[in-house]
This record gives sequence, structure tokens and C-alpha cells, in this order.
Amino acid sequence: KHCDLLDASYIKASKVASALALSQAEKNLGALAENLQQESFRIAVVGEFSRGKSTFVNALLGKKILPASKNPTTAIISVIAYNDTPKYTISLKKDAEEIEVDEEDFINLKAPKNIDEYSEEWDEVIRQKSRIESIDHARVYYPLDVCKGNVEIIDTPGLNDIDANRVEITYNYLDKADAIIFLLA
Repeated sequence: KHCDLLDASYIKASKVASALALSQAEKNLGALAENLQQESFRIAVVGEFSRGKSTFVNALLGKKILPASKNPTTAIISVIAYNDTPKYTISLKKDAEEIEVDEEDFINLKAPKNIDEYSEEWDEVIRQKSRIESIDHARVYYPLDVCKGNVEIIDTPGLNDIDANRVEITYNYLDKADAIIFLLA
């Protein structure tokens, strides 16, 4: 409610600035209104691997959106945000552009299996690991009431994962969260 009131005030003030030919003030107010619309409240779900973080997020959302398993599964940050129609995107580390992917491709962004280098699956695991390491984060846009009002729910890799890169991903994301839900078991 407060954001809506503030946004309405920015719009009124911008109209006054326009009427008074205060172009810089009008531009600044427009930028403030745009920032307010893009502002979000981020809730990160954190815990050790296999503690049920993805399962918890799926339950909170009322729909199985994230892949979940008893083994380390989450390999990247997954941000769930509101949209009228479902959409899945990934952002690569080399640029911030969002690339739309289908649901199946999103679900396949799982932590690779831990196998030894002599396994027949070794090449596929290396390919999958390389792809995952190129991704900064994924976004799931879904028509979920809990995410209305620019609320984002973030699923994170486990804190005690055997892959140190996945642990680092979680720690680096914590300062971007407005709230943290820490799952113990």
C-alpha cells in the first residue's frame, strides 16, 4: 500500500514538474517511480544440502515448480517471481541478458551426479557441470499470489555441498536477500 501511495505521489509531482517546465525534476521523479516499481522483497531459503529447501519452496508456492531430491539438486540460484503466465529464464554470467528456456530445460538444471572419471557418463557430467557454471541464476515467472507485489522467493544451493562453487554461490547471494528462511531439517 505504501509503495502504491508513494508511486502516486511521484506521478503527481512529475505532472507538477512538467507543468512548471522543470525537466530535470520531472526526469528525476520518473526515475524514482521506475525504481520503486522495480523494487522487490527477496526471501532467500537457505540451509545445508538435502534439508528440503526446494521442497519447502514448492510447498510454499502450492505447486511443484523446482526440482527436488534427497541428493544435492539445486546447483544455481533460482528466483521465483510473479507473472500472469509461466515463463522460465536463465541469465548467463558473461552478460545479464535473460534467455527464455522451456520448463523441461529449467528442470534439467540440476547438480550433476558425483561419479568417478572412469564412468561412462563422465563426458555428459562434465558438459552439464560446464553449462551450470556458465549460469548466474534462473528465474521462474509464475502466477503465484505469494509473489504478487514484487516478492521474490530464492532457492539456493546447500551450504555444505561437496561442490565449493555451489556453496560460494549461496554465500554471495545472501547480502541481496531482505529476509532469510534457514531450514535446519
